[in-house]
Amino acid sequence: MVNLLNNPNDLQSGEELRKQFVRYLLSSGYCFLEPINFENTARPRDLSHKGTQLFALNPDKISFETNYLFGLVKMPLKEGRFKLDCGNYSQTKVFNSIIPFYDLGQDPNNNLKGISRLDSLEIELENIVTANKAKSNQLKLSGSTVVTPGTKNRADSFDMGLDTPVDFDNPDKTEKDAIEEKLHATGLGQGKTITVSGVELKSFNLMEGIKDIDFSEMRKSDEITVFNQFGIPPEFHQLDSSPKYENRAQAGIEIIEFICKPLASNFCNSIREKYEHENDIEIDFSDSPYYAYQNEKKSKERQSTVELYRGLLEDGVINVQEYSQILRDERIIK
Repeated sequence: MVNLLNNPNDLQSGEELRKQFVRYLLSSGYCFLEPINFENTARPRDLSHKGTQLFALNPDKISFETNYLFGLVKMPLKEGRFKLDCGNYSQTKVFNSIIPFYDLGQDPNNNLKGISRLDSLEIELENIVTANKAKSNQLKLSGSTVVTPGTKNRADSFDMGLDTPVDFDNPDKTEKDAIEEKLHATGLGQGKTITVSGVELKSFNLMEGIKDIDFSEMRKSDEITVFNQFGIPPEFHQLDSSPKYENRAQAGIEIIEFICKPLASNFCNSIREKYEHENDIEIDFSDSPYYAYQNEKKSKERQSTVELYRGLLEDGVINVQEYSQILRDERIIK
């Protein structure tokens, strides 16, 4: 069983499968693990065969052909069926052949699938996408200017503007031509043609309407809502300045204790029961750097306490019995 969890299939390591399992479970609200034995298809959960493998089925590729609700009575899970369609591979599977996991619970409209946390975050996620697009447009439109005619000529009062001839004896040369000629003579064009409009123009920056909008700040509140929905503490949001490592370590331990460990326990126990394995199995989190930091901090605190009261003992402020009792109260000695 331990070997199967560490090497679940030919394509993934144990860590890769567990990450995929958590990703499917938290995003879709459910995850199905399927035991397969390529050497003995009749006994997919037979651990005595090397062909035994374990796969996580992608919920995005799963469809339920029937509602599985008959009046007010739900069909038992073991009688349910679902279709797995991966493009070049499609198969209808029996529900009792897989190991089902649910995040928040089962969907009341279809008791085979789960309830996704993302369903209640549709507005927030759309806002985040919109804010990202708006911020991208800010960058694209930065420096862009639109030029339009500033005045409209009236039919009863035709105004030629700079198109008025410089000399009526030479109508082919206009004020516009004369200005362009002088500008070209200054070298301002740097080899490029300078064109002067014959009529008044007005311009405006495309950023004018949105330049003062802070889309990052608008997005932040929606991101916090998403983080809270998945139980991610503020120390891991990283929306502003980075928190102290001490606070981050404590938050990391809380995630492990209240999210990861219950999830890991459910993962291991469900697999153990499906394979009818006798011994308990668990995922060890003790090598987490957050626990190492916490243990080091506690060790330094205990050492400081010992040195403090040892000094009081040497100075005669407390006796040996009092010194020993204090260390027992501080759980430094038994």
